[in-house]
Amino acid sequence: MMTHPQFRQKGIARKLMQTAEKRAKEEGRTLLILDTVEGAPSNHLYTSLEFVQGGRIPDYAASPFGELEATIIYYKQI
Repeated sequence: MMTHPQFRQKGIARKLMQTAEKRAKEEGRTLLILDTVEGAPSNHLYTSLEFVQGGRIPDYAASPFGELEATIIYYKQI
């Protein structure tokens, strides 16, 4: 999930994540998993929503500049 820079810091991503979690619970899910680029601003959002860092994969995805970047795996038991 990405939020357009013009709409960041308005609680949109938080609300989307909370809605996704609520829907997952309604469907009987017990675990949420996501990944994001290491050092991304979204890392703070995920930890504030009680996601736990489960691991790191080095050189996982190419940046817009073609450089390989690590990804962080997060999970949350619900």
